[in-house]
Amino acid sequence: PTIKNRLLSWIGKCLKNNAARGKLWNVQAGVMSVATLRCVSDGFMLNLGAVLLQLCQPFCTMANDPKSLKID
Repeated sequence: PTIKNRLLSWIGKCLKNNAARGKLWNVQAGVMSVATLRCVSDGFMLNLGAVLLQLCQPFCTMANDPKSLKID
């Protein structure tokens, strides 16, 4: 439980600290800005997304499970 909580906390902090990446001006700037220097690379976010998808796979693949049908 401790490792799980620490992992989820780290993922939450990572997403919160890189929220500026999702803004249109950051993507279209094309130059090194303060937000670009403070945010992680595209590769890091792609890898994090892949890991999160793998973590979600156990409860996303059981389509016929009655419990999974209750997920909104």
